[in-house]
This record gives sequence, structure tokens and C-alpha cells, in this order.
Amino acid sequence: MAKKLLKKNYSVKAVASAIGYRTQLSFSKAFTESIGISPKQWLPKERLSDA
Repeated sequence: MAKKLLKKNYSVKAVASAIGYRTQLSFSKAFTESIGISPKQWLPKERLSDA
């Protein structure tokens, strides 16, 4: 599901909602703790690697 959302260029807020987070902030905090960078920092890197 995550790859589908990336390819559609959804916002961080839309992705957070789609995977069950109530707020973008709670998703961003969990993502940053897990991955080590924020979703907004990660998205451009991931989209470039799929190009």
C-alpha cells in the first residue's frame, strides 16, 4: 500500500490518514522515530529512487 501512495504523490497527511493515524503529527513522530528522518525528508528521496 505504501508504494501505491508514493506513486500517487499523496500528501503526508493523506498517507497518515490512509494507514490509520488520526493526525499527521502522530504519524510524523512515529515515522521519524522509526526511520530517523521526517516523512517530508524521506518522500523526495524515495520518489527519486523509484524514477
